[in-house]
Amino acid sequence: MMGVKNFISLFLLLILSGTEALVHAWQNQAQGQLDSLLLRLNHEENDTIRVDLLNQITRIYAGIDLIKAKEYAIAAVSQAEQADWPIGIATSEQYLGNVLMESGQRQEALSHFGKAYDLFVELGDAEGEISMLYNLGNIHQHENRYTEAFDFFMKGMDLAEKNNHPSLQAKGAYLVSAIFVQQHNFEKARVYAGNAASIFRKEKNYTELANSLEIIGVSHLLEKDAEQAKKPFLEAIQYLDTIGNDFGKAKIYTQLVECYNNEPAVQLAYIEKSQEIWERSNLTTIYTISNIGNRGTIYINLYQNDSLRNKMPPRFTMSKAELLKAADSDLKQGISLAKESGNREQLMQFYRAYYRVLEEQGRYKEAIEILNSSHQISDSLFSQENKNRIAAMESQREIDLRDKQLAINELQLSNARRTRLALIGGAALLFVIGGLLLYQNVQRRRTNAALLALNNKLDEANKVKTRFFGILSHDLRGPVANLIHFLHLQKNAPDLLDDSSTELYQQKLTDSAENVLETMETVLLWSKSQMERFTPQKKMVQVSSLFEYLRNNIPTDPAIVVSYSNPEAVSVHTDEDYLKTILYNLTVNALKALKNTPDPQLEWKAVRQDNKVQLSITDNGPGILREQADALYNKEAAIGTKSGLGLHIIRDLADAIQCCIVLDTGQNKGTLITLSFS
Repeated sequence: MMGVKNFISLFLLLILSGTEALVHAWQNQAQGQLDSLLLRLNHEENDTIRVDLLNQITRIYAGIDLIKAKEYAIAAVSQAEQADWPIGIATSEQYLGNVLMESGQRQEALSHFGKAYDLFVELGDAEGEISMLYNLGNIHQHENRYTEAFDFFMKGMDLAEKNNHPSLQAKGAYLVSAIFVQQHNFEKARVYAGNAASIFRKEKNYTELANSLEIIGVSHLLEKDAEQAKKPFLEAIQYLDTIGNDFGKAKIYTQLVECYNNEPAVQLAYIEKSQEIWERSNLTTIYTISNIGNRGTIYINLYQNDSLRNKMPPRFTMSKAELLKAADSDLKQGISLAKESGNREQLMQFYRAYYRVLEEQGRYKEAIEILNSSHQISDSLFSQENKNRIAAMESQREIDLRDKQLAINELQLSNARRTRLALIGGAALLFVIGGLLLYQNVQRRRTNAALLALNNKLDEANKVKTRFFGILSHDLRGPVANLIHFLHLQKNAPDLLDDSSTELYQQKLTDSAENVLETMETVLLWSKSQMERFTPQKKMVQVSSLFEYLRNNIPTDPAIVVSYSNPEAVSVHTDEDYLKTILYNLTVNALKALKNTPDPQLEWKAVRQDNKVQLSITDNGPGILREQADALYNKEAAIGTKSGLGLHIIRDLADAIQCCIVLDTGQNKGTLITLSFS
């Protein structure tokens, strides 16, 4: 029957199988998923998506056919390298390493895991880095390099804790528990495995939960407590059955054989269940070899032990001769496969069982040779076992040193926490004081800025007042003085004026009075635009309503043809009153300019051009003088009725509503003024 050494070899392969390559293996709809993924792969052209699809196919095939899984994993690595996609290369190398490890090609797997680890470190992918540390540790563990394996596992656990990843911490815990199992520290192994199982059960990660339960079962079985081992093994099968992981169940079936040494019928049933699953993958593994050799051992036990044979059910009809023949066949096949795989533990166990077969067949010389070979292997293994014990002692020493270092680190962390809290409190106080000073400084700057703005406005108001009184003095003194002079002349020397002179002076005085009135209205409007709180109120204004306003309010002169064009029925976002004043002043100025023009014409036009609304007024008058036109653009231009006070108003109001004025004029060529709105 399978011994402790052989069992540990099986257990090592179990740990290696606890990788992502088998997490989703043997799902109930695996073949349907494969068909869908392969169909997408055939039609997909994007390189990175193809790499992802190839990895998904690899992951599913890892639970069905490891040969095909390897083919697709190699294709994924090649595709990722062609696409020069680092994370894709790292992931594909990881999957390929998993498949090679599951296939027993550990040295090749070690190379691919190393490449994946370096890439994950370079990319800063902590989860990938942790996974690779665990896989690298698994390989060292399988090669009996326990110290190196333990170091990789602890590095992975530390990194998982640092990145707050409980699932990966649990994975590290059950890997460390495997080290303790091999060191025969079963109590500590169960503590670590139990902690891992608790986390995996909470996260409903049933594959990893089954692995942790299996470690617990292994620890009991190696303590020769088969009854205690059954419970975690059977519980693991329930979880594996829930997710359809047949590979995992096959491994548990093989190990359950050890729990029923006095029940050969149960042993054969478990071997049959396990072998049926492994034969589907068409791959020879350490489990299939163990099943074949164990079956031969059971047959020779039944041949030699009548009490065991009597426990077999009635349907078991093999005669003693058939049992001996079957034992000979299975054990010879098991020995051959064990030699091919280089598994000396299995070979030793199968030699011991086959010795009994040869003895029953009367082939004593061969039996003695087989028994001697078994002893030679046992002696060799005994030496190796001593080495393993030394390695276990070194690992235990490292564990003790690590525990001490952890205690020291905890003390240092406690002191550091207190220091950090004190520093944080001081920094917070300094931050509050600095914030208050900064707030006071900001408030002072705002106050100074407000005072400066008020001073500027006051200065501007004084300038406005000066300009205002200058206008009144310049433009109102002359007409009023003429009126007073005429009235004095008419009163004191009426005989100096004949009827024609009187009529002429009256006409001039009338014109002057009208001009004074117009000037006063204009000055009042302009002074209003200079008031501090006289601000534009913008809204959407229909240009058609503006044109209607001009029709109703401008002075009418039948001799002048006035037209309005608004084919697109445009509207403009502006202050309606400001714009009305601008249009009114422009229109009145144009009408004045056309008084002595033959065939006078005036046209207002509204168009939309380059996402801008443009209002233009065109006349065929004599044009605007340069001094007058300067008032549209220069705030320092001379002010007065003779120099165009209306243009000053137009300029200031246009600035207030962000309106751009463009003037195009020439002598005897008329005037074109365009108002542009964004």
